[in-house]
Amino acid sequence: MVIDRRPSIAGNVYTKEIEGINVHICGAHIFHTNNKIVWNYVNQFAEFNRFTNSPVANYHGELYSLPFNMYTFNKMWGVVTPAEAAAKIEEQKKAAGITEPKNLEEQAISLVGIDIY
Repeated sequence: MVIDRRPSIAGNVYTKEIEGINVHICGAHIFHTNNKIVWNYVNQFAEFNRFTNSPVANYHGELYSLPFNMYTFNKMWGVVTPAEAAAKIEEQKKAAGITEPKNLEEQAISLVGIDIY
């Protein structure tokens, strides 16, 4: 059963053809699933374009991959192992005076360091 509360078919994914162009009324959407049954079901209604979401952050003219991973830490700090990245994060956490995070900012710094935060 599919329940859709929007007045149009496909809810927020609804598109409307305007002057020969399919316009995403509620903004662009990415559909992804690893369920073959679901994939086959939705493909009977629309043709999908291949899309790989690979966001990057531009920091002082350098591009860094998101979400953060070892490549991000390597490019930022030159570290090559998770232990080295963890040590760098711990160093920045201590430099910020964070022993027990008191808010979201301190929690973020304690997880990824000041530079990446």
